Amino acid sequence: MFSGFAHHFISGGYVGGFGYDGEHGQDFADDANTVEIGLNAEEDILGPIAIRGEAQQFIPLGNDYLAQMQKNRRAYKVGLAFRF
Repeated sequence: MFSGFAHHFISGGYVGGFGYDGEHGQDFADDANTVEIGLNAEEDILGPIAIRGEAQQFIPLGNDYLAQMQKNRRAYKVGLAFRF
């Protein structure tokens, strides 16, 4: 189990087309802060090599639009780990 704090740098760039309102989109840059909690597991498969899985839940800090978009955001990861 783990927990932590994250500062997200968020940017978007429109390359063409129109939004749902029929207007051209605008590039933007913003940031948001979240607390992250999650579970991870690791299993050795061969010497110093292990397979690792992780599930995270993001909890927004703040009430602005971009922070609230993080409310239902989750991350699932599977990968290989090498221990020195």
